[in-house]
Amino acid sequence: MLSTFQNQQSYRMKAISKQQMADKAGVSLNTFRRWCQPFQADLEAMGVNPNARLLSPAAAKFIAEKLCIDL
Repeated sequence: MLSTFQNQQSYRMKAISKQQMADKAGVSLNTFRRWCQPFQADLEAMGVNPNARLLSPAAAKFIAEKLCIDL
């Protein structure tokens, strides 16, 4: 059996849609987009277009940490 640390190390995050992130947060897509507005400059630096539907693994992790969303 793997320890918790080993499980976390072997877990690879995948790209996720903004709709899926909103669902995990329990809010509508429009509310999720409003929540992301303060981080727009950081997301653009990661290569995320404001109109993009998909979030890269790095962007998804960043948003999840900032908004306290469990993935």
